[in-house]
Amino acid sequence: MWRNVYGHAVYQMLVLCLVIFLGQGLLVDKYDVKCFERDDEGNCAIGTLNPFYASTPYFELTTMNYWTHEDKKALDEAGFDSDALKRFNCYQLEEEFAEKVAEAGGCTDENYQSLLKQTKAQATKGRRDEKGNYMPSLQEEGAYTQKLIHMTFVFQSFVFMQIFNQINARKLTEEFNIFGGIARNWLFLGVSAVTVLVQMAMVDLGGRITKTYPLRLD
Repeated sequence: MWRNVYGHAVYQMLVLCLVIFLGQGLLVDKYDVKCFERDDEGNCAIGTLNPFYASTPYFELTTMNYWTHEDKKALDEAGFDSDALKRFNCYQLEEEFAEKVAEAGGCTDENYQSLLKQTKAQATKGRRDEKGNYMPSLQEEGAYTQKLIHMTFVFQSFVFMQIFNQINARKLTEEFNIFGGIARNWLFLGVSAVTVLVQMAMVDLGGRITKTYPLRLD
Protein backbone atom coordinates (compact mmCIF):
# COMPACT_ATOMS: atom_id res chain seq x y z
CA MET A 1 0.00 0.00 0.00
CA TRP A 2 2.71 2.48 0.98
CA ARG A 3 4.52 1.84 -2.29
CA ASN A 4 1.36 2.81 -4.17
CA VAL A 5 0.67 5.84 -1.97
CA TYR A 6 4.17 7.32 -2.15
CA GLY A 7 4.60 6.39 -5.79
CA HIS A 8 1.37 8.10 -6.77
CA ALA A 9 2.21 11.18 -4.67
CA VAL A 10 5.55 11.62 -6.46
CA TYR A 11 3.95 10.97 -9.85
CA GLN A 12 1.15 13.46 -9.15
CA MET A 13 3.52 16.23 -8.02
CA LEU A 14 5.75 15.67 -11.04
CA VAL A 15 2.88 15.81 -13.56
CA LEU A 16 1.26 18.87 -11.95
CA CYS A 17 4.58 20.72 -11.82
CA LEU A 18 5.16 19.98 -15.51
CA VAL A 19 1.66 21.16 -16.47
CA ILE A 20 1.83 24.30 -14.31
CA PHE A 21 5.38 25.45 -14.99
CA LEU A 22 5.96 24.15 -18.52
CA GLY A 23 2.39 24.43 -19.78
CA GLN A 24 3.01 27.88 -21.22
CA GLY A 25 4.74 27.28 -24.50
CA LEU A 26 3.84 23.58 -24.65
CA LEU A 27 0.09 23.45 -24.05
CA VAL A 28 -0.83 27.12 -24.50
CA ASP A 29 0.84 30.31 -25.67
CA LYS A 30 2.81 32.27 -23.11
CA TYR A 31 0.43 34.75 -21.48
CA ASP A 32 2.18 36.04 -18.34
CA VAL A 33 4.52 38.51 -20.08
CA LYS A 34 3.43 41.76 -21.73
CA CYS A 35 6.28 41.72 -24.23
CA PHE A 36 9.16 39.50 -25.29
CA GLU A 37 11.86 42.19 -25.27
CA ARG A 38 12.47 45.44 -23.41
CA ASP A 39 14.57 48.48 -24.30
CA ASP A 40 17.39 49.96 -22.22
CA GLU A 41 14.88 51.89 -20.12
CA GLY A 42 12.88 48.79 -19.28
CA ASN A 43 9.94 49.60 -21.52
CA CYS A 44 8.39 47.14 -23.95
CA ALA A 45 10.11 47.37 -27.32
CA ILE A 46 7.84 48.05 -30.26
CA GLY A 47 7.37 44.92 -32.32
CA THR A 48 7.67 42.59 -29.32
CA LEU A 49 4.29 43.01 -27.58
CA ASN A 50 2.51 39.79 -26.64
CA PRO A 51 -1.13 39.70 -27.85
CA PHE A 52 -1.84 36.76 -25.52
CA TYR A 53 -0.96 38.71 -22.37
CA ALA A 54 -3.63 38.20 -19.72
CA SER A 55 -3.78 38.24 -15.94
CA THR A 56 -7.32 36.83 -15.76
CA PRO A 57 -9.11 33.79 -17.28
CA TYR A 58 -11.35 36.06 -19.36
CA PHE A 59 -10.80 39.29 -21.27
CA GLU A 60 -11.63 42.10 -18.87
CA LEU A 61 -11.43 45.86 -19.26
CA THR A 62 -8.25 45.98 -17.17
CA THR A 63 -6.52 43.63 -19.63
CA MET A 64 -7.98 45.19 -22.76
CA ASN A 65 -7.24 48.73 -21.59
CA TYR A 66 -3.58 47.88 -21.21
CA TRP A 67 -3.15 48.25 -24.95
CA THR A 68 -4.92 51.63 -25.03
CA HIS A 69 -2.92 52.99 -22.10
CA GLU A 70 0.38 52.46 -23.89
CA ASP A 71 1.81 54.34 -26.86
CA LYS A 72 -0.78 54.35 -29.67
CA LYS A 73 1.74 52.54 -31.85
CA ALA A 74 1.20 49.50 -29.66
CA LEU A 75 -2.33 49.21 -30.99
CA ASP A 76 -1.07 48.81 -34.52
CA GLU A 77 -0.12 45.46 -36.03
CA ALA A 78 3.52 46.56 -36.10
CA GLY A 79 3.60 46.89 -32.31
CA PHE A 80 3.14 43.17 -31.72
CA ASP A 81 5.44 40.22 -32.18
CA SER A 82 4.55 39.00 -35.68
CA ASP A 83 4.63 35.27 -34.91
CA ALA A 84 2.55 35.68 -31.76
CA LEU A 85 0.02 37.85 -33.61
CA LYS A 86 -0.32 35.16 -36.31
CA ARG A 87 -1.10 32.57 -33.65
CA PHE A 88 -3.52 34.97 -31.95
CA ASN A 89 -5.39 35.47 -35.22
CA CYS A 90 -5.47 31.73 -35.84
CA TYR A 91 -6.96 31.12 -32.40
CA GLN A 92 -9.70 33.67 -33.09
CA LEU A 93 -10.37 32.28 -36.56
CA GLU A 94 -10.69 28.75 -35.20
CA GLU A 95 -13.09 30.01 -32.55
CA GLU A 96 -15.31 32.06 -34.86
CA PHE A 97 -15.01 30.15 -38.16
CA ALA A 98 -14.22 26.57 -37.16
CA GLU A 99 -15.74 24.97 -40.26
CA LYS A 100 -14.01 27.27 -42.73
CA VAL A 101 -10.66 26.76 -41.01
CA ALA A 102 -11.17 22.99 -41.08
CA GLU A 103 -11.98 23.12 -44.81
CA ALA A 104 -8.71 24.97 -45.38
CA GLY A 105 -6.77 22.26 -43.59
CA GLY A 106 -6.21 24.34 -40.48
CA CYS A 107 -4.83 27.82 -39.88
CA THR A 108 -1.17 28.06 -40.88
CA ASP A 109 1.42 30.74 -41.57
CA GLU A 110 0.74 30.27 -45.27
CA ASN A 111 -3.05 30.62 -45.29
CA TYR A 112 -4.02 32.69 -42.26
CA GLN A 113 -3.99 35.97 -44.22
CA SER A 114 -6.22 34.38 -46.85
CA LEU A 115 -8.60 33.16 -44.14
CA LEU A 116 -8.74 36.64 -42.63
CA LYS A 117 -9.71 38.12 -46.01
CA GLN A 118 -12.32 35.43 -46.70
CA THR A 119 -14.01 35.91 -43.33
CA LYS A 120 -13.71 39.68 -42.97
CA ALA A 121 -17.29 40.38 -44.03
CA GLN A 122 -18.75 37.74 -41.68
CA ALA A 123 -16.56 38.55 -38.67
CA THR A 124 -18.12 39.89 -35.49
CA LYS A 125 -18.27 43.65 -35.84
CA GLY A 126 -15.61 45.56 -33.94
CA ARG A 127 -13.25 42.66 -33.24
CA ARG A 128 -10.85 43.47 -36.10
CA ASP A 129 -8.82 46.48 -37.09
CA GLU A 130 -8.97 48.21 -40.47
CA LYS A 131 -6.57 45.68 -41.99
CA GLY A 132 -8.76 42.78 -40.90
CA ASN A 133 -6.57 41.55 -38.03
CA TYR A 134 -7.98 40.44 -34.71
CA MET A 135 -6.45 42.69 -32.05
CA PRO A 136 -6.41 42.09 -28.27
CA SER A 137 -7.80 45.55 -27.48
CA LEU A 138 -10.82 44.86 -29.71
CA GLN A 139 -11.90 41.53 -28.24
CA GLU A 140 -15.23 41.11 -26.51
CA GLU A 141 -15.25 41.46 -22.75
CA GLY A 142 -15.65 37.98 -21.27
CA ALA A 143 -13.92 36.11 -24.11
CA TYR A 144 -11.51 33.37 -23.02
CA THR A 145 -7.77 33.88 -22.63
CA GLN A 146 -4.84 31.47 -22.75
CA LYS A 147 -4.80 31.53 -18.94
CA LEU A 148 -8.26 29.93 -18.88
CA ILE A 149 -7.09 27.10 -21.16
CA HIS A 150 -3.96 26.58 -19.06
CA MET A 151 -5.91 26.43 -15.78
CA THR A 152 -8.33 23.97 -17.40
CA PHE A 153 -5.40 21.67 -18.22
CA VAL A 154 -4.26 21.89 -14.58
CA PHE A 155 -7.78 21.15 -13.30
CA GLN A 156 -8.28 18.24 -15.70
CA SER A 157 -4.89 16.74 -14.88
CA PHE A 158 -5.48 16.98 -11.14
CA VAL A 159 -8.92 15.34 -11.24
CA PHE A 160 -7.84 12.48 -13.49
CA MET A 161 -4.91 11.74 -11.21
CA GLN A 162 -7.40 11.42 -8.35
CA ILE A 163 -9.24 8.87 -10.45
CA PHE A 164 -5.96 6.98 -10.91
CA ASN A 165 -5.47 7.24 -7.16
CA GLN A 166 -8.79 5.44 -6.66
CA ILE A 167 -7.26 2.47 -8.45
CA ASN A 168 -4.15 2.63 -6.25
CA ALA A 169 -6.29 2.79 -3.12
CA ARG A 170 -7.94 -0.55 -3.94
CA LYS A 171 -4.91 -2.47 -2.72
CA LEU A 172 -4.15 -2.37 1.00
CA THR A 173 -1.63 -5.21 1.00
CA GLU A 174 1.67 -5.71 -0.80
CA GLU A 175 0.02 -6.89 -4.03
CA PHE A 176 1.92 -5.53 -7.01
CA ASN A 177 -0.89 -5.62 -9.60
CA ILE A 178 -3.24 -2.77 -8.71
CA PHE A 179 -5.64 -3.86 -11.45
CA GLY A 180 -6.08 -7.34 -10.06
CA GLY A 181 -9.77 -8.26 -9.76
CA ILE A 182 -10.93 -4.86 -10.95
CA ALA A 183 -13.29 -6.39 -13.54
CA ARG A 184 -15.22 -8.11 -10.73
CA ASN A 185 -15.94 -4.88 -8.88
CA TRP A 186 -18.78 -3.37 -10.91
CA LEU A 187 -19.58 -0.78 -8.27
CA PHE A 188 -16.02 0.58 -8.43
CA LEU A 189 -16.09 0.62 -12.22
CA GLY A 190 -19.45 2.39 -12.21
CA VAL A 191 -18.29 5.07 -9.76
CA SER A 192 -15.11 5.64 -11.80
CA ALA A 193 -17.07 5.90 -15.05
CA VAL A 194 -19.53 8.40 -13.55
CA THR A 195 -16.63 10.45 -12.17
CA VAL A 196 -15.01 10.61 -15.63
CA LEU A 197 -18.29 11.56 -17.33
CA VAL A 198 -19.09 14.28 -14.77
CA GLN A 199 -15.57 15.70 -15.06
CA MET A 200 -15.74 15.80 -18.86
CA ALA A 201 -19.17 17.44 -18.69
CA MET A 202 -17.91 20.08 -16.25
CA VAL A 203 -15.01 20.96 -18.53
CA ASP A 204 -16.96 20.91 -21.81
CA LEU A 205 -20.23 22.44 -20.61
CA GLY A 206 -19.39 24.26 -17.36
CA GLY A 207 -18.28 27.50 -19.03
CA ARG A 208 -18.03 30.48 -16.69
CA ILE A 209 -19.68 28.53 -13.86
CA THR A 210 -16.70 26.19 -13.55
CA LYS A 211 -14.25 28.57 -15.29
CA THR A 212 -13.18 25.91 -17.77
CA TYR A 213 -12.63 25.77 -21.53
CA PRO A 214 -13.58 22.76 -23.71
CA LEU A 215 -10.30 20.99 -24.46
CA ARG A 216 -9.64 19.60 -27.94
CA LEU A 217 -7.52 16.64 -28.94
CA ASP A 218 -5.50 18.85 -31.32
